[in-house]
Amino acid sequence: MPRRVWITWENQRRSIVLADHFGCDLLLCEQQGPLRYPRSVLATLAFLIRYRPRHLFVQNPSMLLAAIAVLWGMVTRAETIVDRHSTFLLGRDHERSLQLAVFRLLSRFTLRYASLTIVTNEFLATLVAQAGGRAAVLPDKLPNLVGNHSSARTMKGRSVFVVSSFADDEPLEQVVDAAALLRDSDINFYISGRKSRAPKHLLERAPSNVHFTDFLPDDEYATAMRMADIVMVLTTAEHTMLCGCYEAVAAGKPLVTSDMEELRAYFSGATFVDNTARGIAAAVHISEDELVSAVERIRENRQRIDREWAELARRVEQSIGDGDRNA
Repeated sequence: MPRRVWITWENQRRSIVLADHFGCDLLLCEQQGPLRYPRSVLATLAFLIRYRPRHLFVQNPSMLLAAIAVLWGMVTRAETIVDRHSTFLLGRDHERSLQLAVFRLLSRFTLRYASLTIVTNEFLATLVAQAGGRAAVLPDKLPNLVGNHSSARTMKGRSVFVVSSFADDEPLEQVVDAAALLRDSDINFYISGRKSRAPKHLLERAPSNVHFTDFLPDDEYATAMRMADIVMVLTTAEHTMLCGCYEAVAAGKPLVTSDMEELRAYFSGATFVDNTARGIAAAVHISEDELVSAVERIRENRQRIDREWAELARRVEQSIGDGDRNA
């Protein structure tokens, strides 16, 4: 009978890696369609009733899954650990709706009554403490990126791989404008993410040195990142840790990212930009010597990140308690 279980309703690398590290059986309950939430709830409850784990880890998002886990812990005295990394609605305090009101109610409840909430940086840990909860900081572990060079796509000139999902916080218009400034150079931008999610006007105004890769399977994504000369991961959101930054460091590639406090503190080997077209263009239009230096900084950054992550993971384990491993 598993004594440690990790439940997630989304297929994310972070949950897979952390579940393995903390010795959890992983339950991926990824449902689709209009009934996905009722089906996820029923599948989760059926699993909990059957196995009754002593330590229940869940990923938030989903907020609903986190609330179910906390309630389960209250009823059964199981220790509930919520890995919460992107659901704080920062910058949306002024918005009012029934949906957000319910969300905020569940948010306060899960922060206050979870045995432990794992977050990615100290700022978010402070928010947990302010809500009366108990927090531990653990950024993503650097991934092992395995590519498939037999399916590699050709990249022209100096290649900049732009990690994107066409989310609202990504300054992609500025990236396209930067590419336009560099259209007479040999610098090419490869923007990842499902092309169907890209704004039509962005596709129409992109210059010839911008290439939209569309969705890439994991092996092709890893290969594209390893083949690129520079990896770019940008955001306009404060207090956010970006998966693409971890991936760039793991791949040993020069990283260009946004000049945000948490990113600057953790990815000290990166080049930081102000999200303007001229700033982005300047960051990638560098000499070969500067490119070599950027690679070396990232390698040093990786060694530090690996050491710090191991220590933070040890502290999380201590916070969880002695917790029997899987039987």
